[in-house]
Amino acid sequence: MELNIGNKRIEQLFAEFFGLDSSYIHQCYRELKDAYNQKLSLPYEGFIPKQKESWEISFKEKQTLNNWENSTLIGVDLPLFFKCSDPEAQTVMLVALDPLRKRKDFPDFQHEDVIIGTPFAQHSSHYREGSQEIVFDFIKHIVDKNYHMYITDVYKVWVEQKEYKKSHLLFKRNESLIFKELLREELDIIDPKIVITFGNDARDRYIDISKDCDPRPHKHFTHPSGEARGAWKKLIGKYSKPMVLDYLKTEIDKELD
Repeated sequence: MELNIGNKRIEQLFAEFFGLDSSYIHQCYRELKDAYNQKLSLPYEGFIPKQKESWEISFKEKQTLNNWENSTLIGVDLPLFFKCSDPEAQTVMLVALDPLRKRKDFPDFQHEDVIIGTPFAQHSSHYREGSQEIVFDFIKHIVDKNYHMYITDVYKVWVEQKEYKKSHLLFKRNESLIFKELLREELDIIDPKIVITFGNDARDRYIDISKDCDPRPHKHFTHPSGEARGAWKKLIGKYSKPMVLDYLKTEIDKELD
């Protein structure tokens, strides 16, 4: 399964949002694709550091700016586009939440670095074959059904800060509008056949966004991570990776031709 890079409209969209040059975003995608094609064994391999002073995100609230400036752990995810063999195939869009980072996974990154990766770290075999194996197998299942697959986050930025236990609450409260506008533009560019959301937060944010754009078929799933094992136990009897993956495949097959 191949990563598709070089979508100029997406690169320009994210360059403008982050206040970076589009050539730098393209360079990041080239590095992420190189990482995708390698065997990576460590959690930090394949991620890209860039000092936070280089970024010019149009945050509106002082509290957000303070958290951005003072945080010693910041993550940004660039969306991924997997392509099938048919260039004329339709696209399925998967929307997750935000680019969570854990300091212990990035010991060699500086506190001044923004750590650039991808949703569910799907550019890294360490995660594709480990904690995010279900997500990768689900993506591959859809691509094998002759659909392109676009994966993105509702919130493209994650910051570690003391005021909120969950970083996305900071953005939901203070900066939801700029992320809402960005996702709407992604929808216009990608024009997906169907939008899939993982987790209630991603679902709620997408539903709010979709009120202001053309209606798209939408399929919501309980997040496939082990942290949602209680919800999966209620849904399918217990949480096991094979059972969760089988459920995801069966349900999405009902939505796709």
